Amino acid sequence: MNENEFRIEHLKSKDIPSTIKVFNSQLGKNYITATFLRDVLKEKMLYCKVIKEKASNIIVGACLYGIIDNSATTELTKGHEIDKFKNIKQIGFIKTIAVLSKYQNLGLGTKLLQDVLNELNRKVVDMFISTAWEHSGITNVSSLLKKFGFVEKFKICNYWYEDSLEKKYQCPVCGNPCHCNCVVYIK
Repeated sequence: MNENEFRIEHLKSKDIPSTIKVFNSQLGKNYITATFLRDVLKEKMLYCKVIKEKASNIIVGACLYGIIDNSATTELTKGHEIDKFKNIKQIGFIKTIAVLSKYQNLGLGTKLLQDVLNELNRKVVDMFISTAWEHSGITNVSSLLKKFGFVEKFKICNYWYEDSLEKKYQCPVCGNPCHCNCVVYIK
């Protein structure tokens, strides 16, 4: 398989069940829910793109992203202010990117992130932020983000602890509650 055997498109309602399977397998059960994705389709605060295998039309990866302002970055980073964002009106936000294990290391995450960044650039964002999951000292998307010029800014320990208790999702490493860290990247 090569990356030309796949296509990227915006999430559609009919894609939600398959997209949830991707997120559940990579991020833990119920971290991203069908209700959340339906809200993404309605609200247009966040967006979701999926990558499908052309031959089978199977969704093998997905990326949640959007545009936020400086006040939202402070909330996102749990009170940490980022000086570079102080006078920035539109910040591209990469919430999460996931590719099924069977399809990893084929360049699909790269293709998906490139497509998302191109779209955000067309929407005239001034800077970018991404939250990345760190478990056992490993940040899975670190090399992918760095490939696109993102730099690690700081780490927030136990980032999803309260959220996992409140929303009852299952971290694939910790279960519930989640004790994993969040590494914040900016570009």
